[in-house]
Amino acid sequence: MSEELVAAVPQFNLDGISRTVGDLFFTTERLIFSQTGGKTDLIQFVFGFIGSAIAARKSREASAALRHRPVQELAAGAREIYNFVDLEKVIVKPRNLRSSVVILVPRMGKHRKFWGKRKELQELLSAIDRLSATGLQIDVA
Repeated sequence: MSEELVAAVPQFNLDGISRTVGDLFFTTERLIFSQTGGKTDLIQFVFGFIGSAIAARKSREASAALRHRPVQELAAGAREIYNFVDLEKVIVKPRNLRSSVVILVPRMGKHRKFWGKRKELQELLSAIDRLSATGLQIDVA
């Protein structure tokens, strides 16, 4: 069976790295994080709010372009790749007032957190049953 894209979570920030914005792609075999922008806080400091707004728009455009690429191209240009066999579970915490979070719990090593807006999680939340069928333990808290 070939690898397919199951769900995409656009415009999430990788925690711990200065505002690295990217998209999380859940396939039938792995999770791919592709960076679409970054360091918007630095851009805002240097160029002000207009520069930050332009950088955010470019990041959203890059995100839209990534959704139409094959999985192999996404993996080739990815910042980080997590195979499902290496993950103990994925915790999804949709929140209303604060940023929603996706936490990756590996079998060995540190947890990884990705922060973003609740509305961007809708595709992932609707695909949880399909992802569970691939062997990924995914919990919604």
